[in-house]
Amino acid sequence: MTFSLRIQKIYSLCEGLFIWDICCDHSLIAILNLKENRFQKVYCIDKSFQSLEKTKKHLEKIKLFNHYIREDNISEKIEIQCIDGSLLNWEKVTGSVIIAGVGSHTCLKIIKSCPESKRADLTWILNPFNYLDLFRTEIKKLFSETVSLEEHTVIESSRERVIFKLSHQQCMRSRKDKALPFQYD
Repeated sequence: MTFSLRIQKIYSLCEGLFIWDICCDHSLIAILNLKENRFQKVYCIDKSFQSLEKTKKHLEKIKLFNHYIREDNISEKIEIQCIDGSLLNWEKVTGSVIIAGVGSHTCLKIIKSCPESKRADLTWILNPFNYLDLFRTEIKKLFSETVSLEEHTVIESSRERVIFKLSHQQCMRSRKDKALPFQYD
């Protein structure tokens, strides 16, 4: 299985022990983690039962073609939850939160569902597909100045895709380097 440059970049930006892939589509991040084994567990969150069924089919194919991956290893590494991302119990969420491949409004709705006090504890990897100027303005309002904002651009299918990373840890490191929060490349 091959992974697009966008998926690889999103995965490379994640931090912590866990990934919460909200609106996970076909759970490519979880499947990539089976290959790379960087994170303890990936939680695949999607309100679409059909998308999660596709994920299960992908995992079945992986078990068939990769005999070295045991089924119990897959269940240890991947948890699938059919729920709207805005209804998550945010107190249980740690590590990195990915929201990718959805519109800016959906992305912002999910972020707003996370209590403000919890937002800075997480690393956010965000890849909305529309209204990027509005999105930049709104995420600055939703996150305190102690959170750094990075932008990464990837070309996918002849289209420029912007990936945002918001991280308190990164801001703490960058402050030691005299960098300013919300600094753009």
